[in-house]
This record gives sequence, structure tokens and C-alpha cells, in this order.
Amino acid sequence: YFPEGTYIISPSDTTDYIGLRSNVNLSGVKGKSIIKVKPGNGNFATMLGAARSQGGLYGKVSNVTIKNLTFNDNYATNSASIGRDRPTRNQVISLFNFNNITIDNCIFNPISSRNGLAFNSSKSSGVTITNCDFNFLWREKDKYYDNSTVYLECSNYKVQNNSFRVLNKSIYATCAIEVHGGPAVISGNTISDYEVGINLSSGYSDENNNGKIICQNNDIKGVNSGILLWAPSRPLNNVLISKNIISIDQLRFKTYRQYCAGVKIVNDDSQLKNKEGFVGLKQINIIDNTISFEKETGTDDKQRIYGTGGLVLDYPYGIDGMQIRNNKIVNSPSLGITMQRSDNSTCNSTNVVLANNNVVDAMGNPASSAIYKSSIILKNVRNPSVSANNMQISGARMNAASQRVLIQNKQP
Repeated sequence: YFPEGTYIISPSDTTDYIGLRSNVNLSGVKGKSIIKVKPGNGNFATMLGAARSQGGLYGKVSNVTIKNLTFNDNYATNSASIGRDRPTRNQVISLFNFNNITIDNCIFNPISSRNGLAFNSSKSSGVTITNCDFNFLWREKDKYYDNSTVYLECSNYKVQNNSFRVLNKSIYATCAIEVHGGPAVISGNTISDYEVGINLSSGYSDENNNGKIICQNNDIKGVNSGILLWAPSRPLNNVLISKNIISIDQLRFKTYRQYCAGVKIVNDDSQLKNKEGFVGLKQINIIDNTISFEKETGTDDKQRIYGTGGLVLDYPYGIDGMQIRNNKIVNSPSLGITMQRSDNSTCNSTNVVLANNNVVDAMGNPASSAIYKSSIILKNVRNPSVSANNMQISGARMNAASQRVLIQNKQP
């Protein structure tokens, strides 16, 4: 138990940090029991990790609860810059072999690391992160580094009812929640001002259960992209994206990222090259989400139109089973819903249902070319079921709508 007060620590490399042992509970007074890195400390691996008695940083830790504590990584006073190597990541909690870990009602203020909370082991299971406040701070003098405030690659985890925000609204705050594998529940979180709200991904190992992910009832606002779907090397299966409210602030990010989307499939095929017939996404359900964009009035660059839309589901590999139902998309600067694949693709997209979606005032960027003046585009999707979708286009945009629904299918 940490009584009210500030506890200064001086972590360094992969052996010098607060060690966690199995069957231990850490608790304090919320907002008043503060664990803080010493000013000018320099880079470190982590503030908390597996104790030496557990085998060191990569040792196994089970049955740990951390509750009602505040963590301050004090990165603003750090003369060094966060790096890619383990000793320079400046993480708050890092575990690589674990079971049954709970983080509840904690405050992370500020948190600036590459992965603030990192639970990274395809063989591990059982992480619960609930009711926490994460305040990410990007130090303006730094060069860009990829960062996810919460990173999980394991099974049987929950991330629920947390708050994520970017203190200085830096466009370099990459992602609030990045997960690999499942089963998982990500729900009730509030996310503000990140580039990406949530990244739902398959794992990098065959040992991962790469599905059964529920992502619902999250409030994601001020972002460039709300939710990403990513299958970097193995299929991503059985995902439900439901009842999320996503507000896109694409104008704030437009000089940094060319695309923006409510829900988007990541087309990173670096580990999938030459996999003919690869089916990367199976049984993906995108249902009852509300996605809105900042309204655009002036002519913008055409390059940014490609890859932009409410639901951007373009994918070069196969999709087997996708339900897109009852979503509302408002003020997309380009397409409302798009699922396009190249004419020479060797992978099939099958069992796709698109029904009862409401697309309001898409094609809001006057620079949109003709093909992007459609509320919905499907291209080379085998026998899609398309029904009862509602497209509303108001005022001058009505004349710009050369196509409201465009289906091009060269596959049998």
C-alpha cells in the first residue's frame, strides 16, 4: 500500500525498475499516491516489470492487481529521446510472460512512452484494464516515434471504461489502444485527439487466438481514423465493431496523413507477399456505428481523397463474411462506404452483406474525382447482398452525385 504522497524512482535499463512478484496487490489513494520518475532521469526500459526473483524483465508474473495509483513518467524533463530498443522505450508497465493482471482506477499523467502499458506475449492470458485515465504528452522537440498508449498481444483481455486524451493535441500521438489476438472486449472507452483510436489486429504467432474481439460502445473523437482492422501476417477472425460513436477531425491531420476513415482495413501486406488466395479477414461485423466528419467547404488536394471515407474496406486479399449494417455516416469528404479490390486479384471476397446503412452528405470535398462522387462503391466483390441503404445528399451536392451506389464486378 502506498499512502498519500509522491514516490520518486530512478529506473534505468532492463534490470533496474520496480519489480512485480506474483500474488501481489499494489494500491494507494487515487490521485494522491504518485509514483514519479526522477527529473532528468534519462531513458529507461520500464517503471514496473517482472522482479528479478521472477526471472527478470521476461520472467512470469501471475495474479497481480494495481489499483488507485498515479504514474508520472516525467518525460518532459528527460534529456534523452524515446527509442526503439527495449532500454529506451520509457514504458510504465511492461510484462512479457503473465497471467491474470488487473489495472484498475489508476491515473497515467503524463504518459509519453512508445507503449505505455505493454502486455506482450502470445502465450499469456488474462489482462483487465478498467476505469483508468491516460493523458498522453508528446514532447514537441522529439522526432516521430510510433506509439500506442495501451498495447496488448495476448488472449482473454478486457479494456473497458477508460479515458484516453492527448494533452497537447499533437498529431504525432499515434494510437490509444492497439491489440493483437483475442478473445477480447474493448468497450466503454472515451478516446480524444489521437491519430487512431483503436487498432484491432491479428497476432504475429500461430499460438494467438486471432479473433473473437468485441469492440463496442466506445466514444472516439477528434481523431484521423477511428478503428483500424489489420491482419499483418495471419487472418483476423470473428470481430464485432458495434455501437461506437466516431467523430473525425480530418482537417487537423490533413498535412500529416492523406487519408481519414471511421473504420478502415490496413493494407499493409509486407508479411503477406506472394500468398495467393490468402483470406485475411473472416466474419467481420460492422453494425450500428455512427461516424461523422468535419464539414469541408473549400477545394482541397485530390491526393487525400483516396483511402478516405466512412467505412474504407478496400483490401487486396480475401474476405470471407462481412456484415455492414445499420451504420450512419455523415459529411464524409469522399466516399461513404467503399470496398474495392484490383481487377487482377487472385483472392475472393465473399459473403458480403451491406444493408440498412444511412450515408448523409458524402462527397463533401469539391476536389473529388468522378469515381469518388459515390456514396457507396463495391468493386470486385463476389455476389454481394446490397439492400435498403439510404443515401441523402443535400443542396449543391445533389448535382455532384454522379453515382450514389456504384457496383463494378469483374469476378464471377
